[in-house]
Amino acid sequence: MIYSLDIEVLNSLTITEFAVLRYIDNNKKEVLKMSIQNLAEKNFVSTTTIIRLCKKLKLSGFSELKFKLKSEIESESILSKDLTLEKIIDNNLLNITNTANKIDKQIISEIISKIEEVDRIHFFGKGLSGALTSYFSKILSTLGINNYLYEDTHIAYIAAEQMTKKDLIFINSLSGNTNQAVRFAQLCKSRNATIITVTANKSSQLSQISDYTLEFSSGKRHPYVADIVSRLPSLFVFDILVESLVTKMHQNN
Repeated sequence: MIYSLDIEVLNSLTITEFAVLRYIDNNKKEVLKMSIQNLAEKNFVSTTTIIRLCKKLKLSGFSELKFKLKSEIESESILSKDLTLEKIIDNNLLNITNTANKIDKQIISEIISKIEEVDRIHFFGKGLSGALTSYFSKILSTLGINNYLYEDTHIAYIAAEQMTKKDLIFINSLSGNTNQAVRFAQLCKSRNATIITVTANKSSQLSQISDYTLEFSSGKRHPYVADIVSRLPSLFVFDILVESLVTKMHQNN
């Protein structure tokens, strides 16, 4: 449930409300058998908190919440029956193929030229997307290309204030709408830095801000673990960039 919600909805929740939502998400079958009073007691909150949470999730009340949970359980059950090893392999291959078809050679060429021209390169991403920006950052370091990786959002915001047109920013975001990433991009853009977004959502807020968007194909979320969406296509895009850059560097020598 959590990862099907818009980031704006999640950001509107208090810490207590989010904790209740996580409990519901991790105990769907049990919650179906509970009354609103039982759920409140389990989470040490009032029934008013549960009702307020339902409203923020754009549900009429606790009954509609349980109906939504029942629908999700049924959908996950159908999906899991079809999730064989062969299907997993086929899905990953399909995502890679679709991603390859989305790659614009001209954009790759222009980004490689930007990497060679700018004074500073920066990387930002949250969660698992952040781990992939870390991978690309380390690869560039092994090539002798200095860069900055921001794992702390506050530090990223401070750094953005000092950027100029000589800075190149890579932002990796599955949804392209993560609030911290969007805010960072806005700050960088206001300083005339060049922004490159790697995302599965070309119509996202980040894509609208960015100078370049590298789109990858994203499959369905895993039915058992909420945030397990293959980042392999995103890694594929980064590897294409790396190999293109290495080739260009070799040709110039």
